[in-house]
Amino acid sequence: MASLIWVALNSREFGAQREIVDRLLELEALADARARTGALRVDGKYSNKPDYWNRLMQATNGRLIIMGRALQSWLKPEYEEHFKAAIERVARNGGDVCFLLLAPNGAAQKHIKAIGGRDHASKKHRTAQTLSNFRDSLPVRIRSNVELRYLPDDLEPYYMAIITDAGLDFTPYLHTEDSKDVVHLSFDHGSPFARSVVTDIASLRENSKKL
Repeated sequence: MASLIWVALNSREFGAQREIVDRLLELEALADARARTGALRVDGKYSNKPDYWNRLMQATNGRLIIMGRALQSWLKPEYEEHFKAAIERVARNGGDVCFLLLAPNGAAQKHIKAIGGRDHASKKHRTAQTLSNFRDSLPVRIRSNVELRYLPDDLEPYYMAIITDAGLDFTPYLHTEDSKDVVHLSFDHGSPFARSVVTDIASLRENSKKL
């Protein structure tokens, strides 16, 4: 990178190269930030096509932990097959599968409805029931590897997180805006940000009710 900047600075057309130099410095800063934070990807949650999320499911073999408000999107036709296959594969491998959901009729759900006008209680209940039925369809010997939990009634999650073999995928929730412009980030497991979220989820898991 430094050699490229030196070439640009020593060009006869210095003024014309200034923009290139600025861009190179910007890219260097971004690369440094990614190296320090362990960030693998920064984009929009809704800009990712089903292929991205399905590849994430296909690639995990030992861990699948998801926390979110409802998680009903995973049961859409374009995701469901890969999602359920990942659950069964990780469970058969003796891995850790856990879903942490917002309680459909808890205080947190009522608060979300009050401030944002969105009532997804029926979707949350349906998602929990579908996941429970799928778990019950698995061989008895691996069912215990799949946990379904409701977060404490008054606890409102501020983010959606997916922990797989690849790392952590993270998206914050907006409280009053129903916008598609929501950031999505992915981190490797060595990232300090990933470690703090994983620790947070582990604590929430201990204090959540099993279904």
